[in-house]
Amino acid sequence: MDSIKKSILSDFILPLLSIDRSILTKDLINCYLYDLDNEDLIALVFEEGFDLETIEKFEIIPYYLTSFIKDSYTIYLYEIPKEFVDDVELLKIGKYSRISNEAKYKILKAGTSEKIFKNPDKMKATRLYGILFRTKTLREYWEEKLDAEIDKDNELWELPIIDQEYIKIDIN
Repeated sequence: MDSIKKSILSDFILPLLSIDRSILTKDLINCYLYDLDNEDLIALVFEEGFDLETIEKFEIIPYYLTSFIKDSYTIYLYEIPKEFVDDVELLKIGKYSRISNEAKYKILKAGTSEKIFKNPDKMKATRLYGILFRTKTLREYWEEKLDAEIDKDNELWELPIIDQEYIKIDIN
């Protein structure tokens, strides 16, 4: 298996599975895309060594396909929920603000604390909200940091590096 690289899309793709945050453990390394016969899947990569109770929690998630151990990692593969396939395609090309409102809701709910999520003013001040809704505040932050003007139609987060968003593993 390739060495594990940082995936910037994990913050956007993992919430689409509607996984209860309480079952995500410190052993989760990252979330990636996985190409199986030209169909994108979501791969959760963990340090090997789960107990049976933890394994069962990940196998009952509705979009679960299979899991296996490779090198020192446990990998779980999931289908992308059909209602989010188009959103994932947009995320892959860095069009964060163009994803569906349902996807934005799931991403914001998973990416912020319950207290912030329930407070619209605090929610709108988060980086994640700024990315998804291309807020003036985030644009001004980047303009100052980069000492450049950013067009109001530009996305406000980095483009994914596709090679780092896919994990290449042989499941045979």
